[in-house]
Amino acid sequence: MTRAGDCATGAHQGYLLFEQDDGSEHLVPAALLGDMLNQQRVPLVILSACQSAKLGGDDPLGSVAARLTRAGIPNVLAMTHSVLVETTRALFGHLYRELGRGRPLGTALENARRELYAHPVYGERRRGTGWTDLILHDWFLPTLYRTGDNAGLLTQPADARPDPAGPGRGARRRQPAPGPARRLFGPLA
Repeated sequence: MTRAGDCATGAHQGYLLFEQDDGSEHLVPAALLGDMLNQQRVPLVILSACQSAKLGGDDPLGSVAARLTRAGIPNVLAMTHSVLVETTRALFGHLYRELGRGRPLGTALENARRELYAHPVYGERRRGTGWTDLILHDWFLPTLYRTGDNAGLLTQPADARPDPAGPGRGARRRQPAPGPARRLFGPLA
């Protein structure tokens, strides 16, 4: 989300809305989050939130994605408009598969967009007294903000990595130890 920011500059500022433990809202400026993530050398931030790359007001760097990039995050993938959960599910499924194959981020995103373009039907929806296919041409919604080259994020494709369960275990994978759910809620300062 964006909203009018600093009264002195009138600039719009991108924010992410988090939830506190008590359920109350906590707005976090994208610049602050970007600084914190940059200090940890996070190479990629993916925002499936609607309009996370939408420009706000007259400031071309007012979106959440642009603010994260400006803070030093080298790769930010965000949405320019409102997006359906089905779209993000399909997009990220293809994107992660491509990244796992060792494709550079830009190439992986391009291939994932091609899949969205080739498969625009998202099931049926009721329309009046009947049913109709929901056809969306939303392949253009994901936008990549990138500084630097189109290098791969993984050093070797997933199918070339050794099985963490050990040799001869086939498709069995170790399950993470049970524990509390992990969340990114609450104050970040």
